[in-house]
Amino acid sequence: MKTIILAAGYGTRLYPLTKNKAKALLSVGNRTLIDFTVEKILEILPQDNIIIVVSNSRFYADFLRWKEAYSEKAKIAILDDGSTNVEDRRGAVGDIYFAVEKESIKEDILVMGSDNIFDWRLDGFLEFAHAKSTPTVGLYDLEDYDKARRFGVAEIDAENKIVSFLEKPQNPPSTLISVCLYYFPQDSLSLIEEYLKKENSRDAAGSYIKWLSEKTKVYGYVFKGKWLDIGHKDSLEKAKSIFATD
Repeated sequence: MKTIILAAGYGTRLYPLTKNKAKALLSVGNRTLIDFTVEKILEILPQDNIIIVVSNSRFYADFLRWKEAYSEKAKIAILDDGSTNVEDRRGAVGDIYFAVEKESIKEDILVMGSDNIFDWRLDGFLEFAHAKSTPTVGLYDLEDYDKARRFGVAEIDAENKIVSFLEKPQNPPSTLISVCLYYFPQDSLSLIEEYLKKENSRDAAGSYIKWLSEKTKVYGYVFKGKWLDIGHKDSLEKAKSIFATD
């Protein structure tokens, strides 16, 4: 299995912090955001399975320098998706497809965002996903309908199959939100290309999950623990108070 980490480089909501630095490279204590993501992967998966897609060519060299710290821990591939501005970016779904094609991936993939920070392990998620052998989405219960409006929201049945998925709905049907953590088995990868040929929404991964859940079985795995989406300065400061180790 390969892991694809999406490292978008247009985090304008965190300006001026992200004016000259990719959001994934912002510090939380003595680690960067992407350090947390990579460390979670290395807890359970081989050291040669990580691919990081950089959206915003301006930060590509920064990620190459960051990678040097992992030279003895892991073999990490850094891909520049060629984007130079918001208008020409490939979007989350486009970047997943770009990595699959660029690396000629013909195996299961785990997809993670680089701007989420959490305290749980990934073992349970992968065991659940492998048992289902179908696309699986990592979910988290915000227990707040108002906050859920800012995310992709899922409804699941008694077996955890996703029965509806809405991207940033005004009236969320539940408080279960996607945490930008996905498992796609090898036999489902061709559907990414099919989606990109038919649909216009490339940026929001939730739009793909909605389309996918209407086409085939997609399951949700509900995580328990601490989780933050680093989308604003207040969430970054909160992460420092919860997750910083220095």
